[in-house]
Amino acid sequence: MPDNSYIIIGLKSSTWSSTITDDDIFDNNYNGFKGRAYLKIEKYDSSNSGIIRMSLGANGTNSSSVDVGSGGSINSGYNAFIEISADGNNIRLGQGLLTANGGDDPATTPYCDWSDISSTNKAQTGDKDFGITSLDVVIGGGGNSSDSIKTHGGMNTAPVEWIIMSQIGVPSTPCTAPTSQATSAVFGTETTSTLNLESFTAPSGGAVGYAIYINNSNSFTAPLNGVEPTADLSWNGSGQQPVYFGTSASPNITVTDLDPGTTYYFQVYAYNNSSGTETYETTGLNASDDTTAPVIPGITL
Repeated sequence: MPDNSYIIIGLKSSTWSSTITDDDIFDNNYNGFKGRAYLKIEKYDSSNSGIIRMSLGANGTNSSSVDVGSGGSINSGYNAFIEISADGNNIRLGQGLLTANGGDDPATTPYCDWSDISSTNKAQTGDKDFGITSLDVVIGGGGNSSDSIKTHGGMNTAPVEWIIMSQIGVPSTPCTAPTSQATSAVFGTETTSTLNLESFTAPSGGAVGYAIYINNSNSFTAPLNGVEPTADLSWNGSGQQPVYFGTSASPNITVTDLDPGTTYYFQVYAYNNSSGTETYETTGLNASDDTTAPVIPGITL
């Protein structure tokens, strides 16, 4: 790569054309790529230590960028990948010194272990019903002669068919959701501002893990396949809020900052996991519990 230039790699979307420019890509949140999912490699000149920087994103959202080399060379052991779920509906991207950090080498391992990669170094579209059965990879680039990377020139690169793809990178069996939902929620001690969900009974057909949500109204939407919600045990005031994401049917979680004398609803969605992509059942276990009412001091005559 020449200094002060970049390369962007993604899967061709229906909006792609051979004359699309990098400005079209950037100004429209990577709309030229399927799922707006991309890998971007930038190379700076010697005045910036010859840094090589990688960034990635999906659904038009950028991840944090990571410096993966200097002096014009990429660090030894660095890997980056684009992979597609077995059903062809989820595009995932990852980067990092996976092998050096004890992770899985995507060149030799089917579906790099998603849990080995920090959240800033991975992105995925989630289940978007792409139905991908073959791959067209689009590569384009640009740059200028200043000290920073800026858009310049066009993306007039003919689409390149990605034919160097080993079978080990394509799982043969799609992941299926649990066949039933969890049952029998057990609540622990409640206070005026906390509720404790101790456990529940796992689905009869089994499950790998669970996403649990709380709401002050009995209204829930199941997570999209591939989504890994971030739990927050401090109640935010309204709406569907994730409070647990993990593998235990006895999570023993306590939600705090609740209102006294109020009914709160919990929803437990079970999921299976095939090569790092969660597939959820969408019925869920629905349960509720009440915080205790405040004690109003009485007057003794």
